[in-house]
Formats: sequence, structure tokens, C-alpha cells
Amino acid sequence: MRSIARHDEAAADGASKKEVLARRMLAESVAAALRGTPCRFILVVSARSGDGKSHLFHTLESTLAVAEPQNWCFIDVVTAATVSPSDFPEPCRVVIDGAALLDGDGGIDLDAQWMAALDGALIVLLAGRTTEDEVTQLRSRLDALEIPPVGVVWNDRDDRGLPSLLGALRRRASAVRHMFPGSSAARTERDVAPGGFLRRVRGGSAA
Repeated sequence: MRSIARHDEAAADGASKKEVLARRMLAESVAAALRGTPCRFILVVSARSGDGKSHLFHTLESTLAVAEPQNWCFIDVVTAATVSPSDFPEPCRVVIDGAALLDGDGGIDLDAQWMAALDGALIVLLAGRTTEDEVTQLRSRLDALEIPPVGVVWNDRDDRGLPSLLGALRRRASAVRHMFPGSSAARTERDVAPGGFLRRVRGGSAA
């Protein structure tokens, strides 16, 4: 995998060196996991607004789109309305800033051709807020949309003590892995990343 460790674009917004490094590590982890799947069109989703979905999207965009522009493209649903999936030649992977699926009517503002093209969903869960019931609802919603989960990223944005935090994350990780054992019934196993999950990476504050 091409290293993106020398990329300094993230420092332009005044982030500390520690936060810049965390962003790079997060981008490296997500990129490595997605490269292990055949997925080209990936929707970033969360349970609720404020869980960090767009923060993750922009973190990936500011790092991967600059370091490997031929391999990654990042668009929002407004941009998606002006283009089609066929406008993106291989090997480019397209990441779409999607929706908070449990807010409002839970709709995704994409037309039929985009919905048919989606290979999987990258799920952002907010540590300390996303509940097991919401995870269950997310899985049901994705199944109804026939979009298999390809990874889960924990957004840890608070300052609780480390032992307490790690214990909570272990409990939630166990519950989430049980609820997301693999692809939805409408998709094949080849659509899901080996193991079904990204490794847990501590994120920054949600956007």
C-alpha cells in the first residue's frame, strides 16, 4: 500500500500534530480495509446526525484524494445528482457522504442508478452515544436497502478515562460484530471485507 504518512494537508486547518497523525492513521486503516474488498462505490452512513459521518468523510477526502487521486474520489449526494456511476473509471473507488439513517425518514437522497451501484456501507458509530438498539435498526435499514456493511469506524470524541472507555468499546464491539456477521441476504459474501470490520481507530470530534 502506498504510504500517505508524508501528506501534510491536514495541518492546514490548524490541527495539532497529534490530530494530524490520528487522521493519517485513520485514513490508512480505512483505505487498507476497503482495498481488501471488491467494493468501488461506498456510502458513508451513521445512526444520527452528529455521530461523525461527515467528519470521517472529510478526513478521508483531505488525505486519500490528494495522496492517490487516481484511486479515490469523494462526492456528496448533491454532486452525485449531476454525475453517474459510469463517469468514474476503474480503479477509482468512489466514497459518498451519505445519510444519518435513523434521522427523519431515513432516506438516502440518491437516484435509482446510484442506489443500484452501491457496493457497501461504511458505518460510523459514536462511542458513548450509539446504542445497541440503534445498531440493530441500522442493520435492518441497510438490509432493506440491500446495502451490506463493509466496515465500522468508532468515533471516540470524548475525554473519559482510558480504562472506562476501553471497556465500553469492547462491549460495544462485541455487540456490533454479533449484529453484523456478514453481508445482507441480498448480497454475496464476496462483497464483505474479510472479517467484516475495520479495526477500531480513535477519531476526532464529530462534524
